Amino acid sequence: MATHLGEVELIDLRKSTLDKEHSDTQNGVYRFKKEVIAERGITRNPNWKHKWGSKLPAKRFTQNWEAAYGAEKVGVNPYIFPKGAVLDENGHWVYGDAILMRIPLETYVEKIKRDKQLSEDEIASIGRKFQRGVGKEALSEEEVADILGL
Repeated sequence: MATHLGEVELIDLRKSTLDKEHSDTQNGVYRFKKEVIAERGITRNPNWKHKWGSKLPAKRFTQNWEAAYGAEKVGVNPYIFPKGAVLDENGHWVYGDAILMRIPLETYVEKIKRDKQLSEDEIASIGRKFQRGVGKEALSEEEVADILGL
């Protein structure tokens, strides 16, 4: 059993072999003869990125992701099963106070690109501010020569 969300394995149902005799997929009970883990929470055809987020109303994670990225809460489906998670009263996969969400992979990649660009812009901005600050504090050539005794 996973002790935190980073350890929850997402089983790719299309590549795994289900033990149909001991499974009740409609109620979220899965037993496998062979498990294949979805690498980094990504499934293909349809292309989704799966992420855990807080289901606490005060955090507004699900509402924010739904509005910003077209994310959906994940319930029983033919693509993925989060090992160790349970279905909540609405039929969505939950693990403690987290809920499994999925966003289209293309949208997720665009989000990563935007986040990376924002990060790079912030780094460049800090560099420019530093350079402006150094320029104000920099010594003139004469002051450097004076200090060095030239």
